[in-house]
Amino acid sequence: MNKNKKSSFIEKTPHALVLLFIIIVIGALMSYVIPAGEFNRVTQNGRTVVEPGSFHYTDAPPAGLFDIFRAIPNGIQSAITIVILILLVGGAVEVFISSGALNIAMVKLTHKLGGKGDMYILLALMIFLSILGGFLGWIEAAIPFIPLAVAIVVSLGYDAMTAAGVTIVGCMLSFAVGPTNLYTVGISHQIAELPMFSGLAFRSIIFLVFTVLGIYRVLRYAQKVKADPSASMTPEVDTSDIKLNMEDYEGKEFTLVHKAILLILGITLFFVVYGMLELGWSINDMSAVFVLGGLIAGALAKFSPNKIAKLMVAGSKKVILGALIVGVARGIQWILSTGGITDTIIYTLSAPLENLPGWITAIGMYGVHLVVNFFIPSGSGQTMATMPIMIPLADVVGITRQTAVQAFQFGDGITNLLYFTYGTLLYFLSVSKVSYKKWFKFIWPLIWKMVILSIIFLIIAVQIGYGPF
Repeated sequence: MNKNKKSSFIEKTPHALVLLFIIIVIGALMSYVIPAGEFNRVTQNGRTVVEPGSFHYTDAPPAGLFDIFRAIPNGIQSAITIVILILLVGGAVEVFISSGALNIAMVKLTHKLGGKGDMYILLALMIFLSILGGFLGWIEAAIPFIPLAVAIVVSLGYDAMTAAGVTIVGCMLSFAVGPTNLYTVGISHQIAELPMFSGLAFRSIIFLVFTVLGIYRVLRYAQKVKADPSASMTPEVDTSDIKLNMEDYEGKEFTLVHKAILLILGITLFFVVYGMLELGWSINDMSAVFVLGGLIAGALAKFSPNKIAKLMVAGSKKVILGALIVGVARGIQWILSTGGITDTIIYTLSAPLENLPGWITAIGMYGVHLVVNFFIPSGSGQTMATMPIMIPLADVVGITRQTAVQAFQFGDGITNLLYFTYGTLLYFLSVSKVSYKKWFKFIWPLIWKMVILSIIFLIIAVQIGYGPF
């Protein structure tokens, strides 16, 4: 083979859906090599959890050839509420952007803040997303904010990679170390019978250190690219179809109608947050709010019903790839479950930890979760599958349950920024129009720094007897 052709082949980045399908095929093949097994599961406080020490092998058949293809619709079905949210939010955002209100508002804001004002806007976006991810535990629920954030970043003159960094690092890194993340810390504390969100001071220090590190990485890159566009990691990406065309709105009046449309957008976002926190809303409720907000914005902009419908369809088309990615990624978990090997993988990884010293066990738990998160990227799903095993293990080796929870939180969250089996990461990338290969190059220097920091914090946790127990 010609060397140049071989190099060119290696350099090509597989499409996100191709990557996910390959992993589904590998998952099916693994079921012929890894013996099927399962833990017994019991219901505690309305939740189904693993019964420690109950693992046993079963005679479940491996995944069949047709199961590989069944994994795709079954994965989409299991993620259907997220898929619908992505499509409807994409449609509603298109209506808001087409009204021109956001465009004119960004022009006015950048003029008011002056030359360096755009950096403050990036910082504000990252802090906002960090609050959603770190304190509310939102990643999927933060999806409505992502198209808007990406549009704002590229409209300020930054490249696609900056947009990806602002949204992914802002939201997902904070989720990984969130002091009050309900879906990781909250559920883990219930399983471990720890006081809810106990150990808050130590986790807050971790959150601050990691968040500052992540924001610094993104803003330093953004500043470098703004000063020298040739330094961009994504020079080939055309963002003209997602940016707010601010040049066309220079000098235009910011009318009362524009202000009313922005108010509707603000009210829409407010009710999304309020509904999730106070009213027990589901993902479908969030979708409905955006449909309503888009319709009201379209009416204020004096769009005809037909134009609103066409804009909603156009917006949905822009994000349909992201919607498919989220659904197909869920197919990976489905194929592993169908082959009966999910529990076997967890058991095989966790069993060797029983005979290790405490601080090594803590790091070992972290390593187990780093691996398991590739196969079960859902925070709450991984919690229910692994923590009933890790908590008794922590008791046996003499480390605190709080330390075991921290090891899980690190292992579950940090690799969300890296693993392509996590469909929501690929959705964020698709909105930003950044390839996975380019993203890997951008995020890897930050990942290994966070891994080292995680190990240091786990050793500290063991040494101080991080508790209350």
